Amino acid sequence: MDLATALRIAVTQTKADTEELRRQGMGNPPNHPPRDLVISEFMSILSMKSHGSDKVSALEVPPHYLPCTRPAEELEPLMVSRMRLEDHHRTYQVLVHVLTPPLRSSMLKFIVEDEEGTAVKLQLHHQLKDNKEINGSILSPGHVCIVKDPYFSLSATGYVLQVYHVSDMIRLQDTDSRIPLKWRKEVDGSSGDIRLRGNAAVHKKNWAEAENLYTNAIWAAKTPNEKELACLNRSLANLRLDRPVKALDDALSGHPSEDIPGLTAQSEKALFRMAKAFYSLGWFKPCLERLLAVVRLNPDIADAHDEIRRVNQRLREEENGAYDFANMYKQAEATPPLIDCATYVGPVAVRDSPGQGKGLFTTRPVKAGELLLCEKAFAYVYAGKDVPHDQISTTIMVNRDADILCEGGQANLTAEAVQKLYHEHAGSKAFTHLYHGDYIPDTASVALSEVDGAPVVDSYVDPFLIPPFLNIPIPGITISTKPSGQLTSLRRRFLATQIISLNCFAAPRTSLEPNASPVCGGCNNDSGDARDGTCGVWLLASRINHACVANCWRSFIGDMLLVRSGADLDAGAELLFRYRQPAAHETLAETRAGLASWGFACHCALCTDREKTPPERVARRKALHARFGRFLEPTPERPFSTPSVFATEVWLARLLRDLEKTYEDSADAAAVPRVELCQLCFELAKMRLARDDSVGALERLVQALETLGFVITARPPRLGPDEEDEGKERLEIRRWGHVNALTVEVFLRMFNAYQTLAPELCEVIRGYARTAYSIVVGEAETIGRRFPVFA
Repeated sequence: MDLATALRIAVTQTKADTEELRRQGMGNPPNHPPRDLVISEFMSILSMKSHGSDKVSALEVPPHYLPCTRPAEELEPLMVSRMRLEDHHRTYQVLVHVLTPPLRSSMLKFIVEDEEGTAVKLQLHHQLKDNKEINGSILSPGHVCIVKDPYFSLSATGYVLQVYHVSDMIRLQDTDSRIPLKWRKEVDGSSGDIRLRGNAAVHKKNWAEAENLYTNAIWAAKTPNEKELACLNRSLANLRLDRPVKALDDALSGHPSEDIPGLTAQSEKALFRMAKAFYSLGWFKPCLERLLAVVRLNPDIADAHDEIRRVNQRLREEENGAYDFANMYKQAEATPPLIDCATYVGPVAVRDSPGQGKGLFTTRPVKAGELLLCEKAFAYVYAGKDVPHDQISTTIMVNRDADILCEGGQANLTAEAVQKLYHEHAGSKAFTHLYHGDYIPDTASVALSEVDGAPVVDSYVDPFLIPPFLNIPIPGITISTKPSGQLTSLRRRFLATQIISLNCFAAPRTSLEPNASPVCGGCNNDSGDARDGTCGVWLLASRINHACVANCWRSFIGDMLLVRSGADLDAGAELLFRYRQPAAHETLAETRAGLASWGFACHCALCTDREKTPPERVARRKALHARFGRFLEPTPERPFSTPSVFATEVWLARLLRDLEKTYEDSADAAAVPRVELCQLCFELAKMRLARDDSVGALERLVQALETLGFVITARPPRLGPDEEDEGKERLEIRRWGHVNALTVEVFLRMFNAYQTLAPELCEVIRGYARTAYSIVVGEAETIGRRFPVFA
């Protein structure tokens, strides 16, 4: 029996058990297992997990419910024994005591007890999995927490307190007066002693425990300076826990309250921690200001000078888009490929897009190949095939109501995004304003409120009520900024995951990865491997709307997404790229079916042309294209000098003419690219070059570009219809068309032909090839790896 089948059976049995209890009118469980038995069974599972026996975890998706928006002090206490199954117990809270270490899978699991001693499993969703840097947990044995509006359910392994909204659980500090005396731990020692224990936890890289100890040290402080030192230490722990806002607050609190010469070292440390927090938030100018202040206090701090150089590079990237791509690729070799670079926002801005919500528009005229955006991911999860075996884990999402299972990287991406929202990272507000379908919170305050000192985060959406192909992220596809009224099945679902479902991109490690494409790797506008679970959310790139005829390309280097103009664009032009790879010679019905899950109909020039094209003509195109597809199937190397090859060329030329006849009543290729014809022209050009017919090859290569919508003047082999014969060689792209991976190959063959016919045009070709390569891959510095003549 495979895992998916086993999970389905377990979920079905759980549902049956729950329904039987309901049928008997027993919303309350008849009894709870003994405390020691619950702990023993859990520890056995934990022991098996620690030995690596479980690399797959299930994540159950509940019916939607809203997070609690009331402070804990307004909620009534409730014991586990009085809880009803599948109830959210609104207006109640339960105080629980942690009894076991956590079991980490797609969530954090513990055994806890309430004040009556009833033991039950506690499951915390949307918690980041530990890595070698962040050991420990937000909860450990002996900790006490409050669960607000506790959702009590029956899982395949017993009764469970579920916390799907991170803001519904409050971990109480050891000094909190709400902790019952029987659970209370005395805070032993002075503030300085506790800080030393925190330092020991830091030495072990147990950042969560260190943060807890430093918090106790703050409480135990007897003098302002003791409190400042504890805050300063906690700032480091929060930096390591990826909580830069809290780290910044602590660093500000840790700065000496008086300008005393003996506290210069403390001032340096406080300023340095502020700088680190600003850096994590992507606020590089205030970061530089703090570092310069450190150097003024102590010019001999080498680390500060190193950081100043690093921040100055970030500022160059942020202000001018001046990236060191070689260094970025070097960083991308690490796993996960997180790139230390700033976001560059070029001549683009978010504006209203008529009928499409928001869109991304140019703010000035731009040239083809110009870098418009290089954006750091707001949230990113790497799950490539090269992840070390001992780090591989799979999350299977289980919908209890629909009996559906699926797997993918989206669950882990949601956890990262939710944690950033909860800890108020830079970009949190922009994230909540991304397109979220028909999400309508039951209370207007859910998305914006703060309760018990932390943001209220509406975390979850049922991923099985969104387009099914989005459960596994699809390279080159995003859904964003669509008008209201579509995807109505998403109404009143959990906010954070809904935004991710509608706005995430899948990505390769880099767009240079080997793939079927002769130039670039797997994640351009419309190609890639949907089985790759790597995905992320890029806030500005998610604003780009769809068109079948795109005018920009996106590419990736680790968690950096690059967008380049695919053509010369006027100021105020809306950026558009394809959300899906269309099949060859699609009908309008097929295109609309492919886009249906996004909830909109495309009205671009290509779709307008499809609407006017009779079905029988499309069928004719498909039949002819299928014959060409059989020609491209792998065969032994063809000797181009033989008569049979010449006959093949004649056959291909006739096939091309027959295909062109099916476009006689269609719009011009400059307006509606005929992408499917490009490779046929390219194959004919290669045959001409093989028999030293450079002029004939150039004719076919120019024709290949024209099928992509290029308007080009080329002499030889010819001039455009409105050009006068000037009697000299000339090559000029007057209008860029659809750029794809084959475009650079076309320019390479043109370069080879012009080396004989017009060497002076080779440099022009080199420039065009580098532009096309940068559009597809994201940069032109690596073009020499594949095309040495263009380096």
